[in-house]
Amino acid sequence: MPRVTVDVPDLSTVRRIVGEWLQRREDDLDAQEYACKVLAIINGKGGVGKTSFAVSWAVNLAAQGKKVLYVELDPQGNACEDLGINKTPLDDGGQAQVDAVLNQKPFQPTGEARPNLFIVPGGQALSQLVTEMHFLRRISDAGNDLPWQYLYLCSLDQCEDDYDIIVFDVAPGDEALQKNALHAADGLIVPTRSDPSSRKGLRIVAQRYIEVKEHNETLELLGVVLFATNASATKVQENLRKDLARDLGSAKHKVVPHPIRYVESAAVEARRRGKTPTELVRERPEGVPLKSLEALSADYSTVNTWLLTEVTAVNRQLNSPED
Repeated sequence: MPRVTVDVPDLSTVRRIVGEWLQRREDDLDAQEYACKVLAIINGKGGVGKTSFAVSWAVNLAAQGKKVLYVELDPQGNACEDLGINKTPLDDGGQAQVDAVLNQKPFQPTGEARPNLFIVPGGQALSQLVTEMHFLRRISDAGNDLPWQYLYLCSLDQCEDDYDIIVFDVAPGDEALQKNALHAADGLIVPTRSDPSSRKGLRIVAQRYIEVKEHNETLELLGVVLFATNASATKVQENLRKDLARDLGSAKHKVVPHPIRYVESAAVEARRRGKTPTELVRERPEGVPLKSLEALSADYSTVNTWLLTEVTAVNRQLNSPED
């Protein structure tokens, strides 16, 4: 039987880059210059508004003048459709991302999806990357602190200083991609719905967050964003917040107190046109459900503001001198 050879990332390089990154993180904390800038948006179940939220978040930040890197760690590649750049040269199906991660090279955006918003698309090519990660997992040393969990950190480490904010839009359910994102991230945002299946997925994300935080001590849960929840169902929301907070082993205030309503006509129109609800409200094209879009845009705006406040609080806390 012929011998099969497999090209894999150089794990000694991975370990070296991770060691250097950890030392810089410690130096930043000592100098009170830490910045919560790498934000992972993760859920445990698809169809709960993750990519719609991630795109809205990134477009909003870019519109504020922030230089944003958007990395879609999802083989479905829906972000390009939401941004209106699918079937354009910017949509490479995830190949640039795969090339960077497997070769420990910096992320190379395919271009600007909006002014200041640089995109590294996902897509089917990521299936190859996930396969390689599972192979690395099998050949790595025993234990939790494994090199395969740091491949994205290696690519991000070499370009992080070029951006004000980095957004990781991570595939639901995939352990390899989620743990890679969490090891590289400063903050975690979890979009979810209130149904039992979504709650089960949330518990899985919570467990991975707890596991990774043992190694990435500065990783903070910024907020759990509720989707498709009746804004008038106050008691239902309050009970759900308590349950979600318990699932995450975190304080109740980590559940964002402003749900994002489900408006199907507005959501469908936004994706069809490749625009966020806020962009459509601003452009006011003919034939769109403007009233519904205005309501949805207001929800996103309120949640974005709340989360930015949390980012500021994390920075203040970690940069405060010890008592």
